[in-house]
Amino acid sequence: MINEMIVALLITILVESMVARLAGLRQRHESSAVVCINVITNPALNYFLWLNAYYRFVDMNLGIIYVLEALVVLVEWRLLVFTLRRDPKRMLALSLLMNFCSYAFGLLLLSSL
Repeated sequence: MINEMIVALLITILVESMVARLAGLRQRHESSAVVCINVITNPALNYFLWLNAYYRFVDMNLGIIYVLEALVVLVEWRLLVFTLRRDPKRMLALSLLMNFCSYAFGLLLLSSL
């Protein structure tokens, strides 16, 4: 479990950092913020998913996954606004784009295994 969570975190950091860089966040403190935010949100989400697989709090389906992803987008958006003091609309769009790309990359990676 730990190895899978570390791999998921590293992939998320890689993909979301590249998206943030392409979106113009190139300064060291901006890159650090993106990494730190992912270190908070990605393990929290994956730990919840692991706990849910064990205890079955909810029946996991695509709708629940989308709700969880939306929560991650909202948390990351607020943290981006708080840490970088940037336009909230721009940071929401960035959070959506980063998370869409990392989710899509994860689906592609899993489908190829």
